[in-house]
Amino acid sequence: AGVSAFNAGNFEQAVTQFQAAITQAPAVPALHVNLALALFRLNRSVEAVASLEKAAELGPNEAPIHYQLGSAYVDLQAYDKAVAALTKGLAARPDLTQDPLAAEATATLGAVYFAQGKAAEAEAQFERVLTAVPGNAAATLGMAKVFFSRNEVPKALEWFERVVADHPGSPEATQAATFIKELRKGNDQGGRP
Repeated sequence: AGVSAFNAGNFEQAVTQFQAAITQAPAVPALHVNLALALFRLNRSVEAVASLEKAAELGPNEAPIHYQLGSAYVDLQAYDKAVAALTKGLAARPDLTQDPLAAEATATLGAVYFAQGKAAEAEAQFERVLTAVPGNAAATLGMAKVFFSRNEVPKALEWFERVVADHPGSPEATQAATFIKELRKGNDQGGRP
């Protein structure tokens, strides 16, 4: 019933249904994940994270749970916790070529390192993704930002342009286009944007 309510967009009812299901089967990680997803849709992030933490506790080797938990921590800007959760998930399923979620989690890990000011660690994660999944939008954008942060403007511009060319209409392409515009504006004015 909770999944039906969720799919119908009735997230309050989905929360109620998932909570009732958890009362009946508290040790099922998927129920806690489903509850978290419904809570996120209601912008109840703190409760959602607590539900994902419970799911991760119940399913310590369930990589997708750790990926979701890591992404949730990113949204809360709890970067150290995000690194821990993403790293734990990737330890359980490290093959980026066979697991698209692992590639996505690795790109997210790179973004977290970048947000923490750890450009070298971020670059290593983005390179790992691009080796396994050439042209990955998030990793390509991440590489562009790394080069930009090092003031390697021509190289950054080249990578931003790849994102726009290879992933038109994507959120990454929109972000890259903004950087390109600012970089070109800065170059026209003889300086960095």
